[in-house]
Amino acid sequence: MSASAAVTATPRRVVIEPTPRRPVVIAPIPRRYLTPQEAAEYLRVGYSTLNIHRLQGTGPAYIQWSPMNVRYDIQELDRWLAACVKLPTPAAPCAVKRPRGRPPKQQSETARLREARRAGK
Repeated sequence: MSASAAVTATPRRVVIEPTPRRPVVIAPIPRRYLTPQEAAEYLRVGYSTLNIHRLQGTGPAYIQWSPMNVRYDIQELDRWLAACVKLPTPAAPCAVKRPRGRPPKQQSETARLREARRAGK
């Protein structure tokens, strides 16, 4: 008798009924470190954008095992994204109307003095 069979007893006979085997599900090991291509896909930005941020020092923290071997930690990518969140500024009140048309022409100092002399005559 196998381990995957169920045994039921009836008054006259023993019946062995096979039970369906449960499939063995092996969960993939979560990857903690991503290549630059995978990190760019995770962040939904271009690969070159991520490289530019890395070279300028404005991007997420990375691990560099060798000059050609760069990896990004998923937790660091999430921290960098959280630090980049900007809250919207409050909107200007709707009651304030912008003046229409051109602004009035400003007179130079000499033109103001000339007008003052004419008004004084």
